[in-house]
Amino acid sequence: MPVARSIRVVLALAVLLAWALPTAALQPDKALHHYVRSTWSIEEGLPQISALAIAQDRRGYLWVGTQSGLARFDGVRFETFTSDDTPALAGIWVRALHAGRDGRLWIGTYKGLAVHDGRTFQPIAAADPERWPSLDIHALAEDAQGQVWVATQAGVFEVRGDTLHHVAGSPEPALSLAWADGRWAVGSRGAVHYPAPGGWHRDALPAPAGDPPVNRLVHAHGRLWAATAAGLYVQAGDAFAPAGFPGLHGVPVDLLLADDDGNLWAGGDVGLARIRRDGLAEFVPSDGPGGIPGLRVGLEDREGNLWLGSQWEGLTRLRDGWTRRYGKAEGLPDPIVWSVAPDPDGRRIWVGMNDGVSVFEDGRFTTVATGDALPHPQGYNLLAEADRLWIGTRRGLAMIDHAGPDAGTVRQPDWAGALDGRQVNGLVRDAQGHLWIATGDGLFEHDGRS
Repeated sequence: MPVARSIRVVLALAVLLAWALPTAALQPDKALHHYVRSTWSIEEGLPQISALAIAQDRRGYLWVGTQSGLARFDGVRFETFTSDDTPALAGIWVRALHAGRDGRLWIGTYKGLAVHDGRTFQPIAAADPERWPSLDIHALAEDAQGQVWVATQAGVFEVRGDTLHHVAGSPEPALSLAWADGRWAVGSRGAVHYPAPGGWHRDALPAPAGDPPVNRLVHAHGRLWAATAAGLYVQAGDAFAPAGFPGLHGVPVDLLLADDDGNLWAGGDVGLARIRRDGLAEFVPSDGPGGIPGLRVGLEDREGNLWLGSQWEGLTRLRDGWTRRYGKAEGLPDPIVWSVAPDPDGRRIWVGMNDGVSVFEDGRFTTVATGDALPHPQGYNLLAEADRLWIGTRRGLAMIDHAGPDAGTVRQPDWAGALDGRQVNGLVRDAQGHLWIATGDGLFEHDGRS
């Protein structure tokens, strides 16, 4: 085996083994933009920019459905399957994927169903092929007994053996599925349907929702949730009501995922929300810090990572890391940071930026000095003391008192004139109270007296 291929195989096996190990979900107190983010699109081997369906099989492979075929990801590279090289796939537009408890992968395309047993693909045709020569599949799900149901434009079908059998009376179109509280729920246009003795029960969405497609159904927090083209709805007794969360009402919601940590993720073109049992924990607009436009699908893998599929930006993975990134979302006005200094008591963090100085307190940044108030705009070096902040710039030294008549005002002490025009590279207070100032023109000492 060539060396390059050997390395790739070892890396892939390492990734797959890592995915196979169960771990905790994403750290819940982190904001979305604090997670470590990786993205894959056409440049990395995804066959098309739209990741519309995601599933992880028993061996740890990640499968991604796109508008140009099915992709299998081993953590290093993508392998693509299309109807041209895999005749069992009826169509290249893969709308739905489901990893069955028996280890098989179910693949729903806009022209029919297929199944992968770990070795080969097999087409699953309708029991009455003359009536249903092809089926436009929207969703796949499995009940507690392992029975697979298929939501199609022609209604619901169930898999029996190697054929699809129509479920009599099921709504057309059937757009979404969920197994909840021991029964099936089927999303259609403007309503959610349930099989019942003697027929089907229909729960209509409330006015003025109208007749929007019910894109996804998920059971979370003890209730059934519906992502629709008119917003997010939740079951309240025997009826549905708007979920009432800002950013998710009256707009299309396509992504709906319940993770193992009690989060319900809901999103679409407008952004992504994280909902907990006690309410909305976070909403990230698609054009805000950490936002992802065009969200369509989500998956929590065995490692607890969150995978997100976008109509426009391919595949994104969010995972916990050792760091948190602070920036615009917390009020930091400048992304370029030169220096950081804590207060002696650690209560506040002072930050020297490319254009001024800010302080971080109670989770937010506040500007305390703009660049034009300093000898030079860059807060190049800082020394935080109990009574004042020293600011070393590329053109001299300034300070801000925390108390007294000049509190909060940037000023330069008279003795600091010797430093005008000099770049301050370091600031230290010694045990005798002397201030030492490292510059590009040597080391300066101030004895603490005026």
